[in-house]
Amino acid sequence: MGIGGSLFHFDRNNNSFTAGIPLEINGIFGRGHSKFEAGIGTNLGLVTRRKYTMTVDDHITDGLNDWHMRKTISSYFYYFMYANIGYRLQKENGFMFRAGLTPTFTFGGTGELKLFPFILPYIAFGYTL
Repeated sequence: MGIGGSLFHFDRNNNSFTAGIPLEINGIFGRGHSKFEAGIGTNLGLVTRRKYTMTVDDHITDGLNDWHMRKTISSYFYYFMYANIGYRLQKENGFMFRAGLTPTFTFGGTGELKLFPFILPYIAFGYTL
């Protein structure tokens, strides 16, 4: 489960909170130290956004302005699917290296697959005990 938020300093009138649950299945294939790894998964979550807007009411008769701060909160469910395809160099003990690509497919509000998926590279180093 992942939880995240953003309070951007350049836009103090908007902030959001996100909670997501990734579900993934992975496999490692091959013999020896060099292996092929592949997986597929989805991330399900909820985003809550808070937006503040300021309005000014002009009173022509008395020349005074009334400032009003309005807070809008909206929540929506999100989901996306992803895969990972990569190479793994792993010995029984010692250095471990992974590198590959993660194509991610996002969905629109109607649940239809968007035409332009994006691909994220990954790289990892580790040590096997």
